[in-house]
Amino acid sequence: MNDLYDLIEAYLNDDLPDDQRRDMERRMAEDPAFREEVELHRQLQQAYADPGRWQLREALAAIMDEPVPPDKPPPVPPAKPNQGNRKMWLLIAVTLLAGAGIWFFSHLGAPNLQPAGDQPATQPKSTAPAPAPTEPSKNDPLPTNRPKSDRPIAMADPERFVPNPTMDAYIAGGVRSQEEMRAVMVAPENNATVQPDAQGISVVRFAGRLEGASPDEARVLHLLIFNNRDDQKPLLTQPVQLRTDANGQADFETTLRLTVPKGLYYFRVEESKTEEMLAMGKFFVGRL
Repeated sequence: MNDLYDLIEAYLNDDLPDDQRRDMERRMAEDPAFREEVELHRQLQQAYADPGRWQLREALAAIMDEPVPPDKPPPVPPAKPNQGNRKMWLLIAVTLLAGAGIWFFSHLGAPNLQPAGDQPATQPKSTAPAPAPTEPSKNDPLPTNRPKSDRPIAMADPERFVPNPTMDAYIAGGVRSQEEMRAVMVAPENNATVQPDAQGISVVRFAGRLEGASPDEARVLHLLIFNNRDDQKPLLTQPVQLRTDANGQADFETTLRLTVPKGLYYFRVEESKTEEMLAMGKFFVGRL
């Protein structure tokens, strides 16, 4: 079991060789129970990655490791208060503890969320002394490996790359409307891969021509984008205008800037009035 946990931690820390990483992602795609186990480890890493928690726990560990003075005199028992005074002292103690907690967390500092290359805003220097560094105790329950702050917690979700059987069947069987129209796609190629840029934007060009339509009737097409999980509810619908040249050939083209997670996506071209499907294909945003 420990070997499995070590393997999952190495995957989440991006420390596995390419072949072992692909084996992990293939197993997650095929085994829901194993995928839930990896997700649990991912959530634990995110929880322990909070720098405030680490600083608090390290400060508390340092206090607990301090030796008790040997010559400390025994405490003098306080006079027994009456019932009214007891409530008053309890209220004062709770207020002091709450104020101390707020002061402590306010001096921990927030993590830097600015984009790379930006200069952080100037912060006033704290006058509180920093806790002295201490060696970790053998009984310390903290994890031995902290998540790497300059790497993602985990790779792309393998479940987003699982093919949709219904949509694949449409692609394999071909599409043609009752009016014998069809859209012949030029771009993107089937199974094409589009890499998102540094801001997570994927630029996808959709282009093709309409065959079998009457040249005398003006038509408008709709382009629909789906994820791999739901073939009924599109992520977006985009109208596409046809352009007819001197030879009567009707072409269409549009470019979309998609901000979507890495995964497998399907597209469908429909005639706007009848909503008949004229073409279907799929593309990938990134890869596992």
